[in-house]
Amino acid sequence: MRVNHEYGRGGALTHLAAHDAHRAKVFGRCEPKTRIVPFMALVAQVMATEPYASAKRVFWIVDNGSSHRGKRRPSTV
Repeated sequence: MRVNHEYGRGGALTHLAAHDAHRAKVFGRCEPKTRIVPFMALVAQVMATEPYASAKRVFWIVDNGSSHRGKRRPSTV
């Protein structure tokens, strides 16, 4: 028998955060869902401020959450 489970968030919010360890600064935002659009809004929020806006390179280390994951590649096995 196959059973599907629907996960209901019940109105829970998602907190997204970015931490600049060098400057001891935390950027954060609350969103109703965790998807690529809220994640990219956090990236835009950080990248709009100095020194990131004028930096030649900015490195991001992200966890394995689904909000910043690309489309799954078909298996070749």
